[in-house]
Amino acid sequence: MKTVAYYRRSTNIQEHSLAMQQQKAFSRAIKEGLIIEEEFIDDAISGKTRIDDRRELQRLMSQINRDKIKNLLVYKRDRLSRDAIQYIELYRLFRDRKINVIFTSDEEIPIQYSPVGELIEILMAAMIERESQQIVERIKSAIEADFLTGKNPGTLPFGYSVDRQNGITIQLNEDETELVRSMYRMVLEGRTLQEVSLYSREKYPKRNWTSSSVKKLLQNPTYMGIRLLNVKGLPQLKQEYSQLSIIDEREWLQVQDILEQTPKQKREQLLMLIFCLREYCVANHATKK
Repeated sequence: MKTVAYYRRSTNIQEHSLAMQQQKAFSRAIKEGLIIEEEFIDDAISGKTRIDDRRELQRLMSQINRDKIKNLLVYKRDRLSRDAIQYIELYRLFRDRKINVIFTSDEEIPIQYSPVGELIEILMAAMIERESQQIVERIKSAIEADFLTGKNPGTLPFGYSVDRQNGITIQLNEDETELVRSMYRMVLEGRTLQEVSLYSREKYPKRNWTSSSVKKLLQNPTYMGIRLLNVKGLPQLKQEYSQLSIIDEREWLQVQDILEQTPKQKREQLLMLIFCLREYCVANHATKK
């Protein structure tokens, strides 16, 4: 049976990087007089991800179940899982297969296979899961604060770019914003979404403009200086970013009224207009007589 190491790095998080985990594993292996024969690496995988969806962890468990592994080096418990139930599932597998789990972090207490040890692991798993929830809550709070104070408007639509090199600087792309203004003007002039999309393809062929994509763009309140942000677990956030405004609020609202009209409503309005014109013509003709 062999000695192996397991590493995991969370999505978009540099803490506990793979290189650091690997260095810790090799240093500890030398200290224990062991040779790491195989490494299992789950990169950009959240600790809350289901075990079934973690390819390398699944492969590790398969080898453990076939009694091919004796020693497992891993940085900390939270590298295995941040979900309490899943972690205990792994703990019991290690216990039943008598795996010598070696945590390479100096702060992590050794694993114990005993009734008291299992109780300790259950408590540790609960603490890890709670810590994970607190991390998510802190991230959400930071996103909300940055958005509401104007520090970070989130992902911006067509016409804008963000320079994050020296803080967050929003830039208006003149050619793109001029096209957006033209699209609003065309709708106000009575042009159809199909006509607007054809015009947009000619002016900006880099995008495959369709009637639906044009409508989605026109419905974005960013162009009148209002940003909406949806973060899971938080109510929709709304904040004014006046520096983003390229369309007058009154014109933006007029365009929304036009877009909300169904083809049936438009036909009814046209028929009403024709009827009124006809009545006017008849009345005017009678007056002249």
